[in-house]
Amino acid sequence: MIFKRNKRGVAIVLVLVLSSILLFTASSLFRTSKEYNAYVKSDFSELQAYYMAVAAIQHAQLKVKFFPTELYDASEISLGKNPMFDFTILSSQEYNALSPIVKSEYSSLAPHFRKACAKNMGPRFISAGTLLSDENNKWFQLQTLDAADTNLVMDSWFADGWPKDKNLKPLKNSDLYLWKYAKDVCNLNNIQPALACDTDKVTPNPDALDISTSDKLPYEGTYQIAEIKVLSKTDQKRLNEEVVAFTGVGSIKVPGKGEIVTYEITKKIKVRRK
Repeated sequence: MIFKRNKRGVAIVLVLVLSSILLFTASSLFRTSKEYNAYVKSDFSELQAYYMAVAAIQHAQLKVKFFPTELYDASEISLGKNPMFDFTILSSQEYNALSPIVKSEYSSLAPHFRKACAKNMGPRFISAGTLLSDENNKWFQLQTLDAADTNLVMDSWFADGWPKDKNLKPLKNSDLYLWKYAKDVCNLNNIQPALACDTDKVTPNPDALDISTSDKLPYEGTYQIAEIKVLSKTDQKRLNEEVVAFTGVGSIKVPGKGEIVTYEITKKIKVRRK
């Protein structure tokens, strides 16, 4: 009898141990599944934000295709250069192949840059800044711009206050044309209402949305160009061309949570005056 009672006692202990193990395993699986679902949703929102950022870059490329001169001029002004001036530089071989009359328009010493003349009206720079000390490059860019071209002026010029860069710092005067060029490359409702996501059509529960029967949107998304930066080009032979970097930002507002997921992409684009 004692032996049978012991067997019953061991069986109870085994049942309790197994139950505990099963309970722990089930709770772990539930927690893992919950975390995985949250990860998938977060990853999906990030993917949506990525494609919104891609839309910003594609919008910018389309604008550059139709309005390259405006971007080139804005880029030159941001560097203190006269966008109408011909900054072409020739190799010694190209220079020696010129006719004597055309050759007189260029510097006889390397680098063979085009001088200001009747066919290439100056000034070379539109800012009374400081020239580079480097003899080879001082004719093509400024070391610093004049303070008058970088200082801020009246906020009343802008309805929403003085423009700021993506780091929320006030823009320099010389960068205002770049800012203006990028301002309408977006789908913000107050600027491009035809491209904006209609907030009234965003579903409160995207998980229950049936796109085959509903005209609701699964999310609210925006894109814009946060920054245009003019890049320096080393060993550049033709100086009537600039390389600019567009930074596109896509944002997704997750329905029901108010959470905003953002993604940023940078694309380099060559531009010249047409």
